[in-house]
Amino acid sequence: MKKDEIMEMLDNEIEALINELGETEPGTEKHESITKDLERLYKLRIEETKVVEDAEIQREKIDIDRDVSEYKAQIDVDINTDKLAEERRQHKIDKIFNGCEIGAHMALYALLVWCGFRFEEHGTFTSPTFKNIWRGIRSKKLD
Repeated sequence: MKKDEIMEMLDNEIEALINELGETEPGTEKHESITKDLERLYKLRIEETKVVEDAEIQREKIDIDRDVSEYKAQIDVDINTDKLAEERRQHKIDKIFNGCEIGAHMALYALLVWCGFRFEEHGTFTSPTFKNIWRGIRSKKLD
């Protein structure tokens, strides 16, 4: 049975007993019996109302807890997404700095080699290393 059906049955029974109570003489056994039955039905009605209210309160608490959990989960996802984006950005910056560092080393090395060859070409500075490299370059150009 549904709660609405139970409540309706209790209401109908209470109404029937009230009508019957109005038709009986006060002080008789039947009057006392109807009064006791009416009292029990009212108590049942009150208990049923409490049960329904408690169930509604529990449902509301469950809904609130679920909403709070979903909200916390969404916040965690947002925080993790932000952290991931920051890590990716930092990784890109690190790549750029590493590339610049390597490029700077290569440029400095190329400049030093070029200066060394220029000095060797003019005879200003001589070293066996540059002489051997220069001879290798000249002989390849002549071939």
